[in-house]
Amino acid sequence: MKNKGFTLIEIIIVMVVIAISSLGLVVAMQQTLISIHKPRITQTAAFLAEREAERILNTGFAGVVAEASAAYTGSFSQYTHQVAITNQTIYTANDAKVVDIIVAHSAVGSVRLPLLKTNY
Repeated sequence: MKNKGFTLIEIIIVMVVIAISSLGLVVAMQQTLISIHKPRITQTAAFLAEREAERILNTGFAGVVAEASAAYTGSFSQYTHQVAITNQTIYTANDAKVVDIIVAHSAVGSVRLPLLKTNY
């Protein structure tokens, strides 16, 4: 008697092969999507860092303080920012502050914007 069709083992093997090959395609698509959106995300992070810099530059010298990492709200909720301060001496003690603004996004990393705030 001649059997026609596939056995259960053959079907399971084919399903496993298709599943493994599909996994590779999913990973490739994910990496492609990240690389497509990375420039836009980095540009947005740079914009947010510049916005923080403007806010700090418009603040009085005594009001410039370090800020712990905090998330933005609204349409920028995927981004976080942090402000680190290092006191510097140019002419007199602690007459300048080096301000490091770091804006981060989980998909692409962070953008760092250093600036110098003086007490003049």
